[in-house]
Amino acid sequence: MAQTWSGDGSHRLPAGRVEPYRLWFEFLKLAYRDPQISVAPDTYADWGDIADQSFNIWWNAHWRELFAVTSTVTKLGAGVTVPIDDHSITLHIPMTGSTDAILDQVSAFLAKEGVNLQEQGQFGLSLGYEQGFIKQMDKARRYVRLYGYWLKHAACDPRKRVERAARDYVGWYAKWETKVRAGSKHRITPMPYFYKTFTGYLDQKSAKKQGQGGQAAYGDGNAENARRQIVRDIRIARKIAENVAQGDFPGRY
Repeated sequence: MAQTWSGDGSHRLPAGRVEPYRLWFEFLKLAYRDPQISVAPDTYADWGDIADQSFNIWWNAHWRELFAVTSTVTKLGAGVTVPIDDHSITLHIPMTGSTDAILDQVSAFLAKEGVNLQEQGQFGLSLGYEQGFIKQMDKARRYVRLYGYWLKHAACDPRKRVERAARDYVGWYAKWETKVRAGSKHRITPMPYFYKTFTGYLDQKSAKKQGQGGQAAYGDGNAENARRQIVRDIRIARKIAENVAQGDFPGRY
């Protein structure tokens, strides 16, 4: 699970962690690269030009205005001009009486005025993300990386494109796992078995062509089933990118 981080005190991050928003950012960058996906032109105007931006630099400049909600109650000093804006409301609260009674009055006032406290910032994660998406971010990380590799091999025929994307993902995973075992702060997330099955079959097939032979470890049927599951991962990734293009993350996929 990604490290929790709730904000800076004055601004609260609804998801309580940065990782979901990083994935949103990465999926959006890929959606812009996918010729079959059209990103709504005005939806992300406030995000700026993210094509060549690193997430960390972009995040530090934009997280408050795009994703956070203001979480600080402010006491106004004597003579201070009362601010008028759409993101706050000013009440006069007496210093006498029961705390519970006063809080009840505040709650009743907000209800009467039809005020609903904002739970998400300008951009908010899809409804229900706490129960679903947050618990499955390991899958989302796999989807976004595989999708990037799949886009990289756009010039290949469909079957070869899947093969190369799968090989790239497995190659990346091997290096990442080695780094984690060497002392990285991240935990190891197991790679789904079907990636190894499919790329192992490709290696076996390549060795046979070169006359190296050896005992067959992966059959055609198992390899094809594994390939279908990788194609499914790509399909899910592209569906998330389509949702993102319309301003919805992760959306239904």
